[in-house]
Amino acid sequence: MPPPSAFEVLKKFYHMKVTSVAKMDINKIPFVVSGAHLIDVLKIIGKYRHVWVVESKETMHLIGIVTEYDILKFLSELRPSEYSLGGAKPVSYLAAEIVDDVMTRQLIVATPEEYIKDALNKMRRYKIRYLPIVDESRTLLGELTLHEIILKFGNLLSGII
Repeated sequence: MPPPSAFEVLKKFYHMKVTSVAKMDINKIPFVVSGAHLIDVLKIIGKYRHVWVVESKETMHLIGIVTEYDILKFLSELRPSEYSLGGAKPVSYLAAEIVDDVMTRQLIVATPEEYIKDALNKMRRYKIRYLPIVDESRTLLGELTLHEIILKFGNLLSGII
């Protein structure tokens, strides 16, 4: 019997649950609590390229995400003030100080019951690379990233070559 084709592997991949590809260990997912200082957020984004925002560590209720693109929008909108009072020195300032000031609040989410095909369609349609896995209460359970999808599909394909 010949090995399955790449197309057959893709069909099988489409019917896998998101939880079989997603990071489901909350301790390995980048997140901060609402109100976190922007400096802490930037450190995390420097490492992971995104960070989820939750109401509290106790509830893990998901309320937002900050991506590199959010930081780009924030940085490109910064404008130095004209002059400080009483002097001619230009003053640069950051209008935002906490994560809530820069996060994206309208989230596209997946549930543990969804299939990879559905998650891929959402990611493509909304042009996103990170998809939170949440329950009906919007508790952050895990995350599905484009990077993890590529790795998993590559591993499946390498098994047929």
